[in-house]
Amino acid sequence: MRAVVVLLLVALPVFLLVEAGRTDGQPEQIHLSLTGNPSEMVVQWVTWQGIDISGNAKNTKQLLLATPPPVVSYAKSGSSTYFSSTGNTTTYDESGWPGFIHTVVITDLLPNIAYTYVCGSTGQWSQKMFFHTLPTEYVFTPDKGPS
Repeated sequence: MRAVVVLLLVALPVFLLVEAGRTDGQPEQIHLSLTGNPSEMVVQWVTWQGIDISGNAKNTKQLLLATPPPVVSYAKSGSSTYFSSTGNTTTYDESGWPGFIHTVVITDLLPNIAYTYVCGSTGQWSQKMFFHTLPTEYVFTPDKGPS
């Protein structure tokens, strides 16, 4: 019993510090996915919208109306010419944790090129990240397991 109490006393302040450092609107859980078109890439991320001062979840539907559209700014690696794509946003509320899911499809990408990108909107941007597009000819070989 004593060990459990000590663990809670040590773990709780760490949890509160982590949550206190969280910023509303900061992109998190950023994912890339391919579409059926090799010249496209989907960028998806979530933003957390927090709890108001009374401890109640913020109204995500009202916040959605005031949320700027999600944007991905991208460039060929080494280039200073950036392009932007805009996407859409949906809301979620998972066990009292309200937030947004942002989805942007980047189109007209060139084959076999490394790109840098950032995602977010209005002052809340991710750090710079990278992806590489598929070559024009590629073969996917499924893993057939042990022979």
